[in-house]
This record gives sequence, C-alpha cells and structure tokens, in this order.
Amino acid sequence: MLHLHRQVGVSTLASVLSMSILLGAQDAEHKQIVDTFDQINVAWAKGDIDAMLARCTDDIEYVNGNGTWRRGKAALRKEWADEWARGAIVPIRIEDSMRTLAPNVSALVTRVRTNAVTLTNGTRVPAGQGLMTIVFVKQGGRWLMASGHTSLLPRASTPTR
Repeated sequence: MLHLHRQVGVSTLASVLSMSILLGAQDAEHKQIVDTFDQINVAWAKGDIDAMLARCTDDIEYVNGNGTWRRGKAALRKEWADEWARGAIVPIRIEDSMRTLAPNVSALVTRVRTNAVTLTNGTRVPAGQGLMTIVFVKQGGRWLMASGHTSLLPRASTPTR
C-alpha cells in the first residue's frame, strides 16, 4: 500500500510539474504576443508603418473603429498612413485578456485609452476608451498579427463575469 501511495504521489507531482512547465511556456508565449503588440504600438506612435506591417501576416484582415474592413498589407499600409497623418488613435493598454485558441494561435483582447480623432468618414471621436481584439499566429518562430478589430466605446467598459 505504501508503494502505491508513493507511486500516486510521484505521479501527481509529475502532473503538477508538467502543468507548471506548460503554464510557464504559455506565459512566455503570451509575453511574446504582448511584446509584439507593444512593438506595433511603438511603431504607430512614430508613424513607422513598415515596422507595424513587419509584425503582421501578409494576409492580415483588420476592421477599424468606424467599421472599415481592410484585407492585406497593401490596403492597411494606405489606411494606417492616412490615419496616422490625421492623428488617429494611439492605443495605450489598460488591461488585457489572452486566450490560446490552438497551438500557435492566440487572441488578445485589450482595453485601451485613446486620443481624440477624426475618422475617415468625418466623425469626430473624443478621447476615451476602446476595445481591440487581435488574433496572433506564430509563423517562423515569431508571433504576428493576423486579424484585428477595434471598437471605440462611448464610455468606459469593464469586463463582466
């Protein structure tokens, strides 16, 4: 009976250690994703559209705060250059939620503070908050933005559980 108890104890310990290693690896992956997102935002603040696009997949899809849907880097290059020239939203992360969807695929939902901006349709949006949902994929050992959506919020929002 003592031998069985030790075996179960060792097995349980091995499972806990294995889970800790997996969670640690997942935390490291999530940190890399957040780092990629932060690098995109630093590039945005500088108006470095090429640096932003270097952190995106070639077939990226993005829906901006006024609902415009763009597909591919060429379409985004033009839109982001136009938006940056108008002083568009500079997101500052407040809070994140990360979810692994599949191996090498994760989603980041982040609440951001935004500056005031005039949208492409002429609508003036005051400084406030927004939510961004971004899907990242790991390609060639790097996490890249594959899809994203920004929602501008008329008032502060917090997640409900």
